[in-house]
Amino acid sequence: MKFNNLVREQGPRLKLRSFPYIKYLSSTVPSLPPLIPSSLDPSSLIPSSLDPSSLISSSLDPSSLIPSSLDPSSLIPSSLDPSSLIPSSLDPSSLISSSLYPSSLIPSPLDPSPLDPSSLIPIPHPHPFIPHPFIPHPFIPRPFIPHPFIPRPLIPRPLIPQTFIPHPFIPRPFIPHPLIPRPFIPHPFIPRPFIPRPFIPHPFIPRPFIPHPLIPRPFIPHPLIPRPFIPHPLIARPFIPHPLIPRPFIPHPLIPRPFIPHPLIPRPFIPPSLHHCCCYCFLLCLPQSVFLCLCVQGNRTMSMKVLVTGGSGLVGQAIQHVVKEERGAKEGEEWIFLSSKDADLMKAEETLALFQKHRPTHVIHLAAMVGGLYRNMKYNLDFWRNNVYINDNVLNAAHEVGAIKVVSCLSTCIFPDKTTYPIDETMLHNGPPHESNFGYSYAKRMIDIHNRAYFQEHGRFYTAVIPTNVFGPHDNFCIDDGHVVPGLIHKTYTAKKEGKPLVVWGSGKPRRQFIYSLDLARLFLWVLCDYKEVEPIILSVGEEDEVSIKEAADAVVQAMGFEGAVEYDTSKSDGQFKKTASNAKLCRYRPDFKFTPFKQAMKETCDWFVANYDTARK
Repeated sequence: MKFNNLVREQGPRLKLRSFPYIKYLSSTVPSLPPLIPSSLDPSSLIPSSLDPSSLISSSLDPSSLIPSSLDPSSLIPSSLDPSSLIPSSLDPSSLISSSLYPSSLIPSPLDPSPLDPSSLIPIPHPHPFIPHPFIPHPFIPRPFIPHPFIPRPLIPRPLIPQTFIPHPFIPRPFIPHPLIPRPFIPHPFIPRPFIPRPFIPHPFIPRPFIPHPLIPRPFIPHPLIPRPFIPHPLIARPFIPHPLIPRPFIPHPLIPRPFIPHPLIPRPFIPPSLHHCCCYCFLLCLPQSVFLCLCVQGNRTMSMKVLVTGGSGLVGQAIQHVVKEERGAKEGEEWIFLSSKDADLMKAEETLALFQKHRPTHVIHLAAMVGGLYRNMKYNLDFWRNNVYINDNVLNAAHEVGAIKVVSCLSTCIFPDKTTYPIDETMLHNGPPHESNFGYSYAKRMIDIHNRAYFQEHGRFYTAVIPTNVFGPHDNFCIDDGHVVPGLIHKTYTAKKEGKPLVVWGSGKPRRQFIYSLDLARLFLWVLCDYKEVEPIILSVGEEDEVSIKEAADAVVQAMGFEGAVEYDTSKSDGQFKKTASNAKLCRYRPDFKFTPFKQAMKETCDWFVANYDTARK
């Protein structure tokens, strides 16, 4: 029976190789007549006069079929035990006939007894319009049969990548990758558009230099190959003397060569009648200032009037001390030391009137608006304007009265901030100075431009010196506006007196070259009398004598006998880290000059401040 039902339901889908007995039956059983006659019309089975609505009574109420008093629980007796429905003596195996064997249902091919056709159930043929229900196989997937009108839904397969089959004519659309850039494929006719890309330097391969058509290439000095010299069209090349080859002498058309005594041949005698400058001026018709320079160089006994601006300051007081107590006043010399009370040098009329009053032959220009790091940072504009006015008025007044020589005072802070060390005189205009004091620095740089222009146009021998950080007696010991050494001395004195720790502004790491004011005064006198160049010269101790701010503070503490704690306020600015200057040019001119030791000079300065505390500038 189960076999007949299976054949009736799944007959069209069963394969003959799965049931070999069906192949046998199909070959032995004759074809049966159809169960439904072909001449039968299905519509004739239903009478045409039949009304479907007449089959249902309109007065029939479905709720009347179920009595309202019926209780469902009354249908099941409360005493009924489900286990009593199954006899305890029932053996399941007895339900199956022992004589029943499936093999008896399948005729053997060797059995000659014919089959009874009436015992077989015919296998119905598949319906031509109604599809047979599909029973999926647990392991074999169902083959996909595309529908002619409904597209196949896309079922993504996340683990199995879909292989792309390129079309022979239609190009594949480009899908950009979120991480991998799209490779550039050049077009055979359309040029590639230019897209600027940021330059990423290679750690080992240098970037090739592409010169700009308008902007010149910045010069980067080579650590081993010296920079080739390119002459400036207006500024003369500074002379760098060779250590072994003497400088060739180029005679000046108006100024005679200075006399250099021979170690063996005595100097020829010059009659005193030729020492008067009026004779040369009348005979040669030269400017009196030019001829006066010749007379001073040839005869040191002639009168010389030296005017010192800023004579009451640090360097002015040091020059006054050296002239009066060390060097002594020479015959025919007159020294005039001015202060801010004599005239306002920022006003041209007062400055010219002062110079016309004294009519100096030599000028040492020290007057300036100066201050420490924090004052420069606060008043850069005032430092620029006031110093430019002072410098222009002094140099112009000296030129108007015919001064032979002017020696101005600069500072190492005017050198470029971004430069190589040690710095020398040729690097003065190579770049901008440090931003903390650019007003003061540019104003002092213009003095060198003034000197070169006066020499080129009027033949004036105006020059300048560049000292490093100066300290000594008569300095400005103001804590807020003073320089580093006088500020440290005043702080140490106050901390020792009040019993408080010494607070040093900054980290103490910047390095400086300090020069004693008396040593600078001695070198000023040498420059005034014997230095014959317009180019400035650095007056400084050697590079080996450079000390840090911390070492300078320790020297002040030792000189003052301070025993308290020393603290460093790193919230304050350090300024320029270093300004190491080379004194090679000074050593070529004065190899015998000896500087005062740093600790000895610091001790003398501290002793002077303690002794003159009430009158010192602070």
